Amino acid sequence: MKLNAYSVYDNKALQYHPPFFASADGSALRSFSDLANDPNTNVGRHPSDFVLYRVGTWEDGNGKISAESPLAHIADASAVVRVTTDLFAQHKDGETINLTNGSL
Repeated sequence: MKLNAYSVYDNKALQYHPPFFASADGSALRSFSDLANDPNTNVGRHPSDFVLYRVGTWEDGNGKISAESPLAHIADASAVVRVTTDLFAQHKDGETINLTNGSL
């Protein structure tokens, strides 16, 4: 089976992280998105610093690794960060404002 190799580039450290493997760009993007949305990871704490690239392929039948040139840009971490909004409350100075009637 042929798998794609992906690497996360760190714009601040100017280096690529060790590769990981996935069967498709969508699967790799899902994993990267999970990292970008986890505040316990460097990617989650600094999403503007990280980019996902497809860097090559790996074949498990013969162990052959092939580089991709040029590298394929998959996504910036900042583009996959989910924004969550509470539609019913807004926090201001530690107080909750009920947006349905504007009262505190």
